[in-house]
Amino acid sequence: MPLDQRGFEIPDETKPDVFSLEGLRDWLRTKPILDVYRYSSGENCLITQFASAVFGKYTLSLHPDTSFSVENSISMTQEMRWVAADWPHTFGAALERCNRAIAARPKGA
Repeated sequence: MPLDQRGFEIPDETKPDVFSLEGLRDWLRTKPILDVYRYSSGENCLITQFASAVFGKYTLSLHPDTSFSVENSISMTQEMRWVAADWPHTFGAALERCNRAIAARPKGA
């Protein structure tokens, strides 16, 4: 008899956080490595583009806590900020920084 899977849902604690450094890495892998983003641009910022790809249209708010949009506030981590802010501002360079940040984490973190 086939297994009835209606109503089956994976518990939240096992679902990966898409708005994470690993999620950013996976998204950066889909971008052309030589394309340039503008860190200080509300619509062309790396993190704004990533948040828009994950959640829908976002614009960068110049709020000190690095929130995005009034309706949906998302804060980026210090690691994400470093990946996005450091030079050069190409998706390929950001992917390299993201990989380094993930590799530098303590085991089990």
